[in-house]
Amino acid sequence: MAFRYLYFGRKDISVPLEPIEIGPANFPEQTLSIDIAWYAVQMNESGRRDLLPINPEESTTVENPVLGLKIQNGVHEPVVQRIDLLLERRPISRILAETKDIPAVLVPANSLNSQQISELWDSISLTSLEDDVLTLLRIIAPEVERINLVGDQEYSRNRTPIVKISGIDAPIPLRSLGEGMNRMFGLALALVNAKDGILLIDEIESGLHYSIHLKVWQLIFKVASQLNIQVIATSHSWDTIEAFQEAAKEDPDKGTLIRLSRKGEKIIPTLFSEDELAVVTRDRIEVR
Repeated sequence: MAFRYLYFGRKDISVPLEPIEIGPANFPEQTLSIDIAWYAVQMNESGRRDLLPINPEESTTVENPVLGLKIQNGVHEPVVQRIDLLLERRPISRILAETKDIPAVLVPANSLNSQQISELWDSISLTSLEDDVLTLLRIIAPEVERINLVGDQEYSRNRTPIVKISGIDAPIPLRSLGEGMNRMFGLALALVNAKDGILLIDEIESGLHYSIHLKVWQLIFKVASQLNIQVIATSHSWDTIEAFQEAAKEDPDKGTLIRLSRKGEKIIPTLFSEDELAVVTRDRIEVR
């Protein structure tokens, strides 16, 4: 099963496994926990289907076993998402609605697809969050005045982002401004849709020129603080680490660098304080 690849060593998920934990050691209230677990589906008195945790060995004996992705943010109540329903490729908006206690948005390294962009845009269209999206886009193209999606509302894969540029009467496709704009639009939409939740970004520097990394981090810090978002981003880029350090200097409590290294079968996290991060970037100590 593909979900075994979440674990180092591609472990067998038919036996109990330790959850994946992201965050500082010995601080459970700041830890994001991701776990794969087995459940039995049971009907309660009100006719609602409840998930009852079971041991992996029982998955072959109970009547309705399902595999669940259990996500817990600190001390908040965990959210369990049935994997069989996730595989139905339901719209992001529906999944977010079902897990509204902890909104979570993922931006992959190869960016969001057209359907995901459409769903995220529709959830914030005509709200004040559009201003945050435009602010991020203006890092790359300051002349952008407005943005919208055009096409058939029922076929979101065919909708195209267009922008109004100052000095140009007709709107133009966003993609005509370069790949960086498409990446930034996806990041901006994901960020504002993660309000009061979690934003996961894989290879945050993908598609973005190194010269704008600092401004990107500064605005992510600002918007994440305003909207109460925990942002977790991965990177192999030294330029990104340097820019992160510069942005973190302005408010040390808002950013932490964590290096993940391998020791045998274990993945070891190393946390760097703001002072340590300054030394890392000054002396170009390898932390990627």
